[in-house]
Amino acid sequence: MLQMVLGNKGLGATVGAEHHRQRKFLNPIFGTAYLRHMPPLFYEVTQRFIASLRTLCADRPMEIDMSHWGTRVSLEFVGQGAMGFSLDSLAIDAKPNLYGEDLKQG
Repeated sequence: MLQMVLGNKGLGATVGAEHHRQRKFLNPIFGTAYLRHMPPLFYEVTQRFIASLRTLCADRPMEIDMSHWGTRVSLEFVGQGAMGFSLDSLAIDAKPNLYGEDLKQG
């Protein structure tokens, strides 16, 4: 049922041997030894995000699409944390990273 809804065979939509194989592949990423080195990355990305929000609201209060920004920040966490590569500078006028855009689509 989940495969029909989600349209893929990701971790949340698989069962049995395929689910076990995917979990075995992902478990090291969420282990304490790996995550121990993540806080500096989280701080750095969060500071860039806050700086962009401050720039957006510098002149006047305004509505901000937090879904858009949440997606950008999440993609940056995944890019830097899992791949060691920045997928979004989080600058207001930044051009989208083509690899990041592809990841969002599929």
